[in-house]
Amino acid sequence: MKNHDSSDGRSRRRIIGIKLFNHRNHRNNWMTQRGVTLVEVLMTVLIMAGVSGVFYSVSVAGDRLWGRASAQMTAIGNTQQALNILGGDLRLAQLSTLSCPSGTVKFRQGTATPIVTYQRIGANLVRSTDDGQPARTVASGLSLFSPTCNTTGLVTVTLAATPDAHYDYQSSAPTLQSSFWVRSQ
Repeated sequence: MKNHDSSDGRSRRRIIGIKLFNHRNHRNNWMTQRGVTLVEVLMTVLIMAGVSGVFYSVSVAGDRLWGRASAQMTAIGNTQQALNILGGDLRLAQLSTLSCPSGTVKFRQGTATPIVTYQRIGANLVRSTDDGQPARTVASGLSLFSPTCNTTGLVTVTLAATPDAHYDYQSSAPTLQSSFWVRSQ
């Protein structure tokens, strides 16, 4: 590398005959430019649109996942509530009056008490009595109510909740099964 003096007194560096730029005097330096080109604006907009699209897609997927999980938890909660109410009634039932004819559970809770019946009507689990009281919906959104009784007093109940149709489920409907002992009095 050699320093060569120019006729005006300024020194210039040369590397084997190639003239290097002095950046302080270079007029096309990007730091001194005042505007941006249309290509730069379009590239920036394109990159921002891509990043925004990715964030939007992730947000929509998260919202769908949250909705599915929330609907499934609601269905499980309704089914569990129905099992709790039915279990409370079965704990007071008498074994001698217990029967499970074709998707229903019938029993008395005492000698002079009305017959209590649990059955699925449509998508609702309904509790009714034979004393004229209005029937009460215990749970809604059910696709299955399958009680089985045996002679020892064990009642096994299977309930399945119908998932919310708004969300497409890739898994089966939540199903709960519980067993209850009925007293032998």
